[in-house]
Amino acid sequence: MNTDRGHSILIFSSAILLISIRFFSFTLIPDRIFDYIEFFIFGIIIILYIRCLNITKNRAIIFGPFINALIILTIISSIPANLFHDQSLYMSFLASRTIIYWLLYYIISKLNADEYKLEKLIVLVGIIWSSIMVAQQITFPSVFFNSPNVYFDYFADTDIDTVRTMAEERAGLIRIMVLGLPYGYFLVFYSWIRLNDNFNFKILFIFLLSITALFLTGSRQIVFATMLIITLDFILRTNRLSTKRIFIPILFIILIILAYPLINNYFSSLIAVTREQNIISNEYIRMQEINFFLFNFYPHWLCYIVGNGWEHSLSSYGQEMINQIFYRSDIGIIGALNKFGLIYFVVVLMIYYKVIVPHKKIIIPYNIRLLFIFLLITSVTGVNYFETEENILLFVFIFYIIEKRSEEHLYINSNT
Repeated sequence: MNTDRGHSILIFSSAILLISIRFFSFTLIPDRIFDYIEFFIFGIIIILYIRCLNITKNRAIIFGPFINALIILTIISSIPANLFHDQSLYMSFLASRTIIYWLLYYIISKLNADEYKLEKLIVLVGIIWSSIMVAQQITFPSVFFNSPNVYFDYFADTDIDTVRTMAEERAGLIRIMVLGLPYGYFLVFYSWIRLNDNFNFKILFIFLLSITALFLTGSRQIVFATMLIITLDFILRTNRLSTKRIFIPILFIILIILAYPLINNYFSSLIAVTREQNIISNEYIRMQEINFFLFNFYPHWLCYIVGNGWEHSLSSYGQEMINQIFYRSDIGIIGALNKFGLIYFVVVLMIYYKVIVPHKKIIIPYNIRLLFIFLLITSVTGVNYFETEENILLFVFIFYIIEKRSEEHLYINSNT
């Protein structure tokens, strides 16, 4: 690949990534400015995509059909949104505009981007995100990075940029949510595998930094799912037992003993929050949300197949959703089933199957497999990972990395 073009692709991808996470939710730049820049970026992506259509590649695009399906099904869902919820097609486009980010997959694939540099970019973003999460515990009450999504529902009459300087306390910590969380997920499992393969204190520091950052989210599902996967991975991979591998749990035990007071208070607070929520509501709220959006919120049989569509907050459909006592955004893949339909739901499950289950001709880096197991476990208790821009960009890079690794593997084996 041409070096200049390779640098251009990397710079372009980096710029799009930073816009998609709004410079890690940087509060000193008004949110509307990011909206304007995002529309400009969308225009560039569409132009580059059209120009790349004439470039032919012999490489099989493994995830192309799935991405096409996600885009098409999201667009089709605007029809029931118009028919049954009185939302215009224009409003549906504005609500679902993040699907344009999927086109970057075809651009970097046709231009043959360097997958190792893209992987380094993901790791770097994960490190920056983790560092910001830790640093803001020190800088609080000054909040320089914060996502408005966590608090805006509770302060609907407040200017959105004012909301971004707010924070809440959970588990004895200041809970500040910063866009870029999926890159923190990636970094945890990437550094964990690197730590097991070739132990060194630099990787150990990155792993501890990323784990700490995830804990600072105050999210029980994130914390417990991460601990579960890492623990099971360590136990099950007994065939890789070595002196360095034995040293890892010993070191962690020492760190846990030293930090026991903080760790004990943290988990006690998380458990207390869970008990409090169960007492306040006779049934855990997410179970009620799942029941409602899985069985009740379907005005027509067509909505079961292609969904109700993606609501825009300024449309009548958006007001309809705001007036609901339940939030579809709280139940991840079940919310996606209600929003985009059964076919979309099946496509998402097929993607998880493609990445998690081993295949002979598809090379899945082990850290990516662990990441997707984590995403599957947490996919019912949060956002739909396949519709938010920060996740879409990460998936674009990951899918491309998988395809390039598979291509290299096939090339080496065929030559051998």
